[in-house]
Amino acid sequence: MLYIYQTKVTKNQNNLLITCVLLLSLLLCGALIFVGYTKFLGIETRTGGDYPAFPNQLTQISIGSFDFKFNLIQIFIGAIYVFIHLLYILWILQFQRNSPYPVIKFLDFLKPAFPFLLLAFISYPLGNDIYLYLHYGLMGLNDINPFLHRAGSFSSELYEFLRWRQTSTYGPVSLIFFILCAIFVPISKVLAIYLFKLICLAAHLFNSYLVFRLLKKSPYLEKVILAYICNPLILFEQVGSGHVDVFVCTTFLFLIYCFKYKYYLGGVLTVWIGFMAKTLPILWLPLVAALLIQQRRWYSLVVAVIVSVAIVIFLNVTVLPTQEAWMSLLNPGVSNTLGPLYDTIGSFHRILATYLDYWPNLTPELKLDIITKFKLSTYVIFGAYYLVTLIQITLGRRYSEDDLGLDIGWLNWLLFVLATPWLMPWYTSILLPATALNFEERRFVIASLAFCLSSTAYYALIGTGVFQSWFVVGFPILVLGLELIISKSKKYVT
Repeated sequence: MLYIYQTKVTKNQNNLLITCVLLLSLLLCGALIFVGYTKFLGIETRTGGDYPAFPNQLTQISIGSFDFKFNLIQIFIGAIYVFIHLLYILWILQFQRNSPYPVIKFLDFLKPAFPFLLLAFISYPLGNDIYLYLHYGLMGLNDINPFLHRAGSFSSELYEFLRWRQTSTYGPVSLIFFILCAIFVPISKVLAIYLFKLICLAAHLFNSYLVFRLLKKSPYLEKVILAYICNPLILFEQVGSGHVDVFVCTTFLFLIYCFKYKYYLGGVLTVWIGFMAKTLPILWLPLVAALLIQQRRWYSLVVAVIVSVAIVIFLNVTVLPTQEAWMSLLNPGVSNTLGPLYDTIGSFHRILATYLDYWPNLTPELKLDIITKFKLSTYVIFGAYYLVTLIQITLGRRYSEDDLGLDIGWLNWLLFVLATPWLMPWYTSILLPATALNFEERRFVIASLAFCLSSTAYYALIGTGVFQSWFVVGFPILVLGLELIISKSKKYVT
């Protein structure tokens, strides 16, 4: 009787949370359509709209002798987004095991998720990246290599929509999708945008299906799948704004799938395909090699090396014929555009650069030297952690594809929180597939969700200066530190 009562209470609480989130999602979707499409029309008619995410219109309120300036629509959207994520985490904390009659079909999960998927698809992209994607696609249609020629060197229907005019930081696989959607730009720019969003939605559903297949025997299958399909960070950034990070999630999940079913060559090819979508997955290749060494898969390792060399040669004679073309994938345009002291945002690098500005006696050269050495030190720390991980994999007696997924998750977490100078909120969405597959790894789940929450607050904290960076990277470290302290104290109590 008590169990039935608790189940009813939990169900009522879940229904209330879902209703609140749905209503807030409707408001958020409406606000995004208003902001995004207003910007689009402003640029299209050359009457305004030249801003990265939110209008440059500040509202001023005077209280006594103090004047406060803020962007009303930015605070509105940012606050709703954060509150949705808080309710989402509250819902996750009520996790239960599968029901006595577990859902078997993946399609059964889409029915409760459909309203959120629909709102994510309908919402207009908040940022300007999607215009850059389509512009690169138009360059490809005109036989102009976007890895050799800057976006600003090519005039197209989308030229006025660009805020970044560097060479492409997205690989040939992403470029294929850009080209497919750019075909429709002459018909309608909005049609091309929503076609790319449709591709992102399809990729997200495929990712969710991979999570479903990989977790079929998990006692938390039902809620983990729903949590992944309806994750607000994924729906907002990967589907709503159409960021290519959704393809990185596909790479990760398909890599784990291939290794789980012993398709080792398929896993290696998956990493390379992911690299040709966005650069990050190439960092996982040494981990894959270490796993093959640990399991004494020498034949697979030799074939993987041969295939990798062949792929590099193929890319070198086709779309990436020069060193500059390869370097384009490392996003050099940020520092080239903003300057070495300001190619930072939402990171410890930004915090350091901000506080150095308070020292008037420091010359620009000395500031640059300090920031450069700090960057190098973060890379050294990340590299040392990576090396230790590789050694542990190689020498470990037991190591599986689940361990590989968790190690990739921790490496991505450390790379973003510590060693990434230019940290955008959608980067952390890459952590969520590893979070879904390792739900019983309490420490990683807590650290990952904390980082996702702080990234969600990125928009609400625009205009707060260095506090934004402190919260984005400081909050997940604080939460992880508290988790370590609490876990240690529990051991002593036990």
